Amino acid sequence: IISLHKEERHLERLDTTNAPYNELKRRLTTSPVFLNFPDDKSPLVLSTDASGYGMGGVLRQTTPEGSKVIKYVSKKFNAAQKKYSTTERECLALVWCICKLKEYIWRRPIQ
Repeated sequence: IISLHKEERHLERLDTTNAPYNELKRRLTTSPVFLNFPDDKSPLVLSTDASGYGMGGVLRQTTPEGSKVIKYVSKKFNAAQKKYSTTERECLALVWCICKLKEYIWRRPIQ
């Protein structure tokens, strides 16, 4: 999606790109995507992932009502990072997410 929206590129939407794009927009604007305030009594869970193009993470909280999303973070890799091995990209994703979410996880146990 990021590649489709570069300024120097004329974007012609076809039915093959509209349907997935509209579905993504729908999912990003409906529950359970809505973010929640963290509760000091419940544990935090950090999930990270990396691909050949970028990395991201989800900070969730496990509560008696179920899992609630606190924050989403993501970043596109630069040219050098795309050359990293899979293990290096996964480790970079973990370290980057911890740094990005430090205000939420400082002095708190995370899983």
